[in-house]
Amino acid sequence: MTQLPKTNCSIPMPKVVAYRNPRVIARVKLCGGAVTININETMAWKKPTDDQIKNLHNLFCIDVEILDGE
Repeated sequence: MTQLPKTNCSIPMPKVVAYRNPRVIARVKLCGGAVTININETMAWKKPTDDQIKNLHNLFCIDVEILDGE
């Protein structure tokens, strides 16, 4: 019976844990919370300025809540 030589092979595996439960970084609420959209770290997102947040609220009844300092 032929035995194969023992080898030591360590293959680095990518970390997928961060994407299983992505962190919510912002919430967008329409019409006082009738519809809420959670923005998580896997989505394309550009943080709006304070003026943009104010205009969204005043003109369209859209509230933007930033949960993370990014």
